[in-house]
Amino acid sequence: MTISGTGFRTGATSLSAAKVNSATGAQLQLIFNSSTAGKHIGTLTLTLTSGSLVRKVSLTATVSDSGTPATAEPSTPSTPFEPSTPSTPSSGATNNNIPSGYYSAAEGKCGTALLTALCDIVASHTAVSYSNLWTAFKQTDTKSNGKIWDMYSTKEFTYGTEQCGNYTSIGICYNREHSFPKSWFSDATPMYTDLFHVVPTDGFVNNQRGNSPFGECASGTYVATKNGVSAKGKLGKSTVAGYTGTVWEPDDDYKGDFARSYFYMAAAYNKKIAGWNSDMLNKTAYPAFADWAINMLLRWNTLDPVSTKETARQEAVYAKQKNRNPFIDFPDLAEYIWGSKKTTAWSASASATSRISQPANGSTLNFGTVATGATNEKIVSVKGVSVTDNVQVAVQGDGFEASAEWLDASAVNPRTSARRLAAAAEPEEDGALLKITFMVPDQSDYTGTLVLKSGDITNTVKLQGKALDGLPAAEAENIGADCFTARWVNVGDALSGGYYKLDVTDDGVSLPGYPRNVDADALAYEVTGLQPEHSYEYSLTNATAQSNIISVSTTRPVPTIEYMIMEDDAHLVAQPGAPSTSIGIELAVENITQDITFSVQAPFQVSADNVNWDRQAVVNADAAQVFVRLGATNASGEYLTSLRATAPDFIDDSATITGEVTSTGGSATYLVEDFEADATGCNSYATKTYNGTAASWELTNALLVKVPDGQVYYEGNYSLRLGTASAHTNVEMLDDAIEPQSTVTFKVSKWNYAKEKALTIGIDFSDDKGATWTNAKTVTIDKIASTPDEYTTVSVPLNNVAPGRIRIRKDVNAGGRGLVDYIAVSKNMTSVSDIAADDSGWKVYSSAAGEITVTTAAPATVTVVGVDGKVYYSAVVDTTATIAVPVGQLYIVTSPGKFPRRLVL
Repeated sequence: MTISGTGFRTGATSLSAAKVNSATGAQLQLIFNSSTAGKHIGTLTLTLTSGSLVRKVSLTATVSDSGTPATAEPSTPSTPFEPSTPSTPSSGATNNNIPSGYYSAAEGKCGTALLTALCDIVASHTAVSYSNLWTAFKQTDTKSNGKIWDMYSTKEFTYGTEQCGNYTSIGICYNREHSFPKSWFSDATPMYTDLFHVVPTDGFVNNQRGNSPFGECASGTYVATKNGVSAKGKLGKSTVAGYTGTVWEPDDDYKGDFARSYFYMAAAYNKKIAGWNSDMLNKTAYPAFADWAINMLLRWNTLDPVSTKETARQEAVYAKQKNRNPFIDFPDLAEYIWGSKKTTAWSASASATSRISQPANGSTLNFGTVATGATNEKIVSVKGVSVTDNVQVAVQGDGFEASAEWLDASAVNPRTSARRLAAAAEPEEDGALLKITFMVPDQSDYTGTLVLKSGDITNTVKLQGKALDGLPAAEAENIGADCFTARWVNVGDALSGGYYKLDVTDDGVSLPGYPRNVDADALAYEVTGLQPEHSYEYSLTNATAQSNIISVSTTRPVPTIEYMIMEDDAHLVAQPGAPSTSIGIELAVENITQDITFSVQAPFQVSADNVNWDRQAVVNADAAQVFVRLGATNASGEYLTSLRATAPDFIDDSATITGEVTSTGGSATYLVEDFEADATGCNSYATKTYNGTAASWELTNALLVKVPDGQVYYEGNYSLRLGTASAHTNVEMLDDAIEPQSTVTFKVSKWNYAKEKALTIGIDFSDDKGATWTNAKTVTIDKIASTPDEYTTVSVPLNNVAPGRIRIRKDVNAGGRGLVDYIAVSKNMTSVSDIAADDSGWKVYSSAAGEITVTTAAPATVTVVGVDGKVYYSAVVDTTATIAVPVGQLYIVTSPGKFPRRLVL
């Protein structure tokens, strides 16, 4: 062993193999002694006698001004690089589950011929239905902890209960994201439900992406972090050579996943892709993609190799669709079609050619800005395919060092590791871990190279870093329209007391609240409340130094449209030859000032006023609603469309509308209990009768509570609270208001105290006026909602054959207090004609702010009730009535024998 660095020495010059291999290991004394004040850097190098393996450990020590010596402490080493017998070369495939002969037709082909052959192999598959995508995700995208895996955010979603749905921020719900946007192929099937590109993602982040192409953007906008959930992608102007439009850049961890998904789309649908429209495509079957997109996707395919997540998902999708993604099985296939080998015949055996896949040859490892004399470390995962020779590591350039000179081939080749990704808690193939350090004494820009060599394979990686004297400020991150994250390097100066002073200026003038103290160890601070598309500067000071000045420009506001509609409400039913009842979809529009054009595919129709219908409708950006219906058609069957919104520099199709033309099936909500009616006398746990919005209820050990400060209820001013654990709780309907074959849905949360235990709730049905009860479902809730959107949704099919009533029950010691709200009952219709007859001439909509318009085929009593419990209108309407109401809340409009309508003004 050897040691370098002034003041460092060891208590021995060698260690015996017997002691190193013993259970306790060999003890090595490290000594440091210096009278020179400041930080000292050294290196301990351990070498096997054979010279075949070298281990370097960085050493640091600090001497105070008094000159007192300090004991040297080695930095925490990375995972050991253990020598072993080189692994035997395996197939170039990423797994061993490929059916025998599956890719035989592709052997010996390249370029366009290879792409055509792959199309013949994988195009034919079993298509899942759009509604069954939810169920499919449980098999294809569930982590080992049971949570849904999202590639657009850090949220781990709960399967089923957190499906979108409405959302107002990140982390609320997950939806069915077409990573290859469905508008590019005009909502056609089977692409619409192909699981190789449809994945579960955060609804709010997906809304930000809209239809933007994938790409790279240096200063993109992230949606705001909320409740600890952050976006894993950003929207901004493309910095990819050859394209300058708006793009959405996914997280580095998933760029390869999406690249291979796009390659699959070009293969599986090669006979269709020439007719698709996108800036990423070039309207040909080959090469299918625009040049800039090809170059970027090939790079992503190399930089982010196939992971165990992808191979596991591949098998789950194969079990459902009966086809495979060739570019997961053989990642280098893309090179034989679009890349450096597109004139070379491909074969499965050729894919077994040895190579170092990561870090990619020609890539760059950037250490950013560091303080002079300080050490910055990066861990590089070195991965390879069929590597037989150990990998030699060589680093050139002032200030750069590697932790080893050799990596064992068996560690470099793909393997299942016991390590876990910190964010995902999932097994991952991590290769051999190599630590690269960067430390220089002088202020300057530095470059170097990392060379990895195994036999005839050589990968060269560029190294770069910058060192500044004093206190370095780093480049800003997470730049948005009204925020950015300021970053810096902690130089560990004791005189600053653990705090630095951050100043943010606008044209040289400090913003209100700045300068301010920031935690030096935090290394970052989020600056908020800024103006869009504006330039700012920031810098830091400590007790002795002033940092460099960083300039940052905020981005333009991100245009978004939120469709306030539950998935089940977006299903339309029509008889052959007649249009369906329309639905009004509330719009929440942000950062769009010009008119919005909404469009749908035939046979759907869209309207701005619920009167004039066509394939397109122009809606003012300030409008509250747009209306959709299934137009008249004699062709029975199921239909779907995207509700596409288009405005200058904006296009979005995140809302999916489904429909059916048939003489059987269909459903609609006919009863909603929101507990907003008069609650007088219902503020105790004593048994009492409550006359609610939709029915009368007997409450036992339950009460109605008004929203207090600091509490969150699902909607309105009141919610039903279930009683304590020591007593039985019943909430029993006193009317036979439940029709046959109905589904009950309600919102539930634990009472907002951490001490409350999880509550177990039974949902019962009775068809003999409460004499006997049948349990339809039992659920356990262990979640406290901090926002209305976080309430757990419980849906219970009753499968009842006779009218009756429901009961929500919590037994003794079945958990603590809970909140129940918004009980909705849907009628599963036996005939579409039932719906048509019931809703004939019955329309409720809003065509102006503060006005509800009601039309009836014959005189009928109409009642308008707000969620505040107030009756705003109750009178006989003869054909048409316009009712003035306050804006800003939900209204329920009812008429005897008609399905209620809900409107938010």
